[in-house]
Formats: sequence, C-alpha cells, structure tokens
Amino acid sequence: MKHMNNINHEIRFVNVRNKTLFFIPDGGYIKISYSDGEIYFRKCIYVDDYHLDVDGYLYHILEFAQKIDQCNCKVEACNSPDTILNFLVYNKRVAGDSLVVLTRINDQKDRLWTVLLKKTGKTNFDIIYHGGSKRDAHAYYMGCN
Repeated sequence: MKHMNNINHEIRFVNVRNKTLFFIPDGGYIKISYSDGEIYFRKCIYVDDYHLDVDGYLYHILEFAQKIDQCNCKVEACNSPDTILNFLVYNKRVAGDSLVVLTRINDQKDRLWTVLLKKTGKTNFDIIYHGGSKRDAHAYYMGCN
C-alpha cells in the first residue's frame, strides 16, 4: 500500500532482542505457527517504522515480538496466505483425516465461515460442511481437536 508521499513501506519484524528477522511489504501477510500444528495467516499494515497493524490490532514491533515469544510460536513472512479449494485460509486445524478451515468472506472481519474438508487423497479434499456466523464458526472450529 502507498501511504504519504506515495512511498511503498516495508514492515520490519524483530525478535525480543530487537534483531531484525525479516521484512514484508505493507499489506503483506505473515504466517504464525503454533507447536500444536495450528496455523494463522495475518494481514499486516505499516503504521510507522516502529508500529504495525496485525489483522486490526496495533502493536509496537517489540511488543509483537514479545507476544510471539511468550506463546512459543514461529512467525515468518508469507508471500500469500494459503488457499484451499478457493477458500482463503484464516486459521486451519487438522482433525483426524479432516481439515477445519476458518475463512473470511471478502476479507470482512465480521463474516467468518467454517469449512470442514474431508481428505480424499494425498492432496485432495471434499467440502463436507461450510457456513455459520462468526460465533458459530469459532465454536465449531474450537470443538474440532
């Protein structure tokens, strides 16, 4: 995204010791991986050289580094978030031979859908459930451990 003076900004990600890990372009995505296999994709917006907006939440770059460190997550640059059967993946969790995906409709924060995919081959999936409100999507998603 271009901001003041038509400058394309990059967002810097650091560790808790303020060592630069990587940069992503303004409006780019990061991938956050948890030790239990859960994965989140988050859109990031440049605020200034020391602040960023991660999916609607404002952070100082060191504050975000501390949050990632505290939850023992791995954060990395992501060229584009995953898509599965043309669904943009917001969160995903493996549940047996199924994959539960939270997706947004047209990038709207209040329109979150759950898609349950049943594995039918090495890389093939069939949709066996989709829909619901944001509250229902989160409840369904959290129930699939």
